[in-house]
This record gives sequence, C-alpha cells and structure tokens, in this order.
Amino acid sequence: MRRLKGYEIVNHEIESDVPSHVVLRVKHPHALQRMLAQRNVYCPVHWERPAWLPETFPWDSLISIPIDHRYDEDDMTYVATTLNALHD
Repeated sequence: MRRLKGYEIVNHEIESDVPSHVVLRVKHPHALQRMLAQRNVYCPVHWERPAWLPETFPWDSLISIPIDHRYDEDDMTYVATTLNALHD
C-alpha cells in the first residue's frame, strides 16, 4: 500500500478481519469529501458527534474512505493517488 502524505489514519490500530473504511483525520473533511466526489470517490458523511464520545476526541475532522469488496487494487490505488494529489 502506498503511503498517504499528510493524513493521519485514525483506525490503524483497530483489529478487524473485515475492515470497511479507513478513517482519516484531515483539516477540511467536507471540502475533501466534495473534491473526492467530483473524482468519483464517494465517502460517507459522518453524523453529528455522538453524546457518548469524549469531547477530547476530535470528531469534526474525520472522513472515512470506503474499502470493501466492490473495490480492487487499481481502485484503491486511484483513491490513494487522488488523496495525495488533493493534499494541501
């Protein structure tokens, strides 16, 4: 897997046999989501901060990049290349 420059992967330590998303912490998640959608990469919108989540956890800076059976290695390479190109 290629390294994503300038992005912090939030869920890299969570063990899962079947991960569905890579959660990234970014400066402007909604703007990034719109730019990715313009390039046919569709990321889910995060709900408002859950009440049970500690205030110390930065919720408003997250975006999730889908990784599932619909995407092959070429698709994920395209996503990583696109993210790197959009990094500010």
